[in-house]
Amino acid sequence: VRNLVDVALVYGDGRDPDAMVDICAWTCGFVLASKQYLRGIKTIPANEVVGILSDVDRARIEKSSHPPLFCISMIRRAIYRAFGRDNAGKDSVNDTIRLESRVRELHAQIDLLVLQEGALERLRATKLPQIYVIHLRTFLVLYCLSMPFVFVSRWGWGTIAAVAAVSFALLGIEGGATECEIPFNPTHSNHLRMDQYVQGCFNSVGYLLTWNAKREGMKSLGNREGNVSCASLDELVIQVEKRN
Repeated sequence: VRNLVDVALVYGDGRDPDAMVDICAWTCGFVLASKQYLRGIKTIPANEVVGILSDVDRARIEKSSHPPLFCISMIRRAIYRAFGRDNAGKDSVNDTIRLESRVRELHAQIDLLVLQEGALERLRATKLPQIYVIHLRTFLVLYCLSMPFVFVSRWGWGTIAAVAAVSFALLGIEGGATECEIPFNPTHSNHLRMDQYVQGCFNSVGYLLTWNAKREGMKSLGNREGNVSCASLDELVIQVEKRN
């Protein structure tokens, strides 16, 4: 996300400002949509995209069959508006080659986003084979149940403590593996902190926009309703932290 937004802002100097804001806004939308999709939730909380996406855009994401890919498609369309409508007959050959190179780099960054999101989808969809789970749990239970009969003659009353410790260790490892098999549940303390990851991405986009605006002497980027800004993203972070 950082690379995509940074490259777009650097290469988009002097181009359609509304399209540039769309690139940044839909990139943030992709991050949030990916988090919700990996958690099996299709709704996009309005308070998490305030100042970034309009209610209409949020509804379009929710209605799509695959929200992250919908956001990716919107990013590509914004890139086309920003970089694909040059004066073909007026640009020199060098300018055309330079433009095509920049567009390819932007699409390469988008492809990387899709690749990473696809890897997380495979992680979510790939569970341990059922036969492996059944075999492992059956062996662990039988082993723990047989321990008292094997060691009672040697350890006496100490067998109770030994069996309890060994059972806790072995069953705890199995339980931990099951807990972290699909680590996207927001209610599990051992799962990935997806909300913090989203906040990090939003902060990065906001800082890049703020720095770029100061560097170029611009007050804002475009006329989009609810421009992406560092202030709006900071407000979002505060809201999410309060909710957590």
